Amino acid sequence: MQRFPRYLAPAFRSAFGILHARTASLLKQTGRSVFHSNEATQTGSYFGMRITTALAEVFEKGYESVLVVGNDSPDLSRNDLENAITRLEGGHNVLGPSTDGGAYLIGVQKTFFRAEEWEELPWCTTQLFQSLQEVLFKAGATQPDLLRKLTDLDHAESIRRWLKRPTHKILKSLVAFLRALISFAPMAVFVRESPFIARSVRFSKGLRAPPLFA
Repeated sequence: MQRFPRYLAPAFRSAFGILHARTASLLKQTGRSVFHSNEATQTGSYFGMRITTALAEVFEKGYESVLVVGNDSPDLSRNDLENAITRLEGGHNVLGPSTDGGAYLIGVQKTFFRAEEWEELPWCTTQLFQSLQEVLFKAGATQPDLLRKLTDLDHAESIRRWLKRPTHKILKSLVAFLRALISFAPMAVFVRESPFIARSVRFSKGLRAPPLFA
């Protein structure tokens, strides 16, 4: 989490609360089961272990594919999610590349998921997108389907760049909070481990209906 002055903590929580609520709403609109995953619900001593364990737990519920969506991409749309779901249900892996070399969306088939290798991926770095392609290829997958490239707000400079772009009216409150934050943000300090929302997609007709985690 970025080190902002303490009196700006409410603005920080509000800004990323807006992003989280927006992403959760988009996921709900797809009509699929949603599993929320964050530091409070994950287990493991470091981020790679925690996110990998969260993925493994969803697979253990009987799903054949899982879509993981970050909650810090303000330009993510329902169309992006539906596009990813369609590709997953067609048996493909799918990645949503972020502008900084990471990934705002990861869709993987159970067949190509190797927990021990995913734990060691360079999560929260500019090498993640490339490494995801490599680990899928190593597991025997073909080139994953790619979605459009989006910005995720995981460090001060990415927030500055996004604020310079035209934004939708629905995000006006987010813009206000981010402008307050970024005016105090050191350029080189990153936001660490923003929560992911693990999003499950039913692929096999034989699977039982899962519980819904909110």
